[in-house]
Amino acid sequence: MIKNTLRKSPLVSVIIPVYNDKKYLDETIRSILNQTFKDLELILINDASTDKSLAIMKSYQKKDKRIILINNKKNLMTSTSRNKALKIARGKYIVMQDHDDISLPKRIEVEYNFLEKNPDAFLVSCANSLIDENGKESIRFKIINLFNILFYLTFNNLPKNVSSPLFIKHSSIMFRNTGELYYRPKLIYAEDYDLYLRLMSDNKKIFLIPPRLVKYRFSQDMNSIKHFKVQLLMAMKSRQFYRQRLSKGKDSYDDFNHLTFIKKYAEKDYSLYEMLDYKFELFFYFLFLKLLL
Repeated sequence: MIKNTLRKSPLVSVIIPVYNDKKYLDETIRSILNQTFKDLELILINDASTDKSLAIMKSYQKKDKRIILINNKKNLMTSTSRNKALKIARGKYIVMQDHDDISLPKRIEVEYNFLEKNPDAFLVSCANSLIDENGKESIRFKIINLFNILFYLTFNNLPKNVSSPLFIKHSSIMFRNTGELYYRPKLIYAEDYDLYLRLMSDNKKIFLIPPRLVKYRFSQDMNSIKHFKVQLLMAMKSRQFYRQRLSKGKDSYDDFNHLTFIKKYAEKDYSLYEMLDYKFELFFYFLFLKLLL
């Protein structure tokens, strides 16, 4: 079900896919509706939740006409749900946020003003704070952030004139709505990383600005932890596609069988030696994640 009672096209479309997140959803929705920037639509996608998430979304939709609700009858996963929202988004700019993260009140205003003042910028991301399940910052998460920087400096071979995608949390981005940019669902758990790399290979400028305007929730229940091996393998596949586009002008995504790829690499229990032999950066990242988590 899609309901859109707005007449005038908003300047910003905010997209939040939701699956079974009754614990944090109320705070997430309020963080968008309470923005200082008011000229927006909020597109919520219920991805066949089995908890009370849909009821929470419906209750907010009754109170705020800026909310559009898409209700998936079956679970389509995040990237397909985002693509459904992108097809109906009417804003000049698109804001992405996950269902458990929090935008501080000036987040959209600051990012909107940046893109308005910098027409050469395609995507902007603000800085973020890492919080735990209870909304508190932790020294452990600061260590993980530092490790991401060390990992980037050690292994990155991407252009130096753009911000590293590793520094961008997807809940922090705003980009221009061209009507042509969509996620590639086969790169499961790394679709956002692939999106940034495709923008970079198309010479679209990506900027990271300093204000910390998003609270990014880092918990043991997150997909990026439970499915970390798949996510990392898909991120490396995204980098392979990026290099293909640079050298050949196109990549082999259409021929990519993600199920076979996952079965071959992600479902195997690697020993430390095998991970080292397969890919040193895979071994390096796994080792430190094990120590930190």
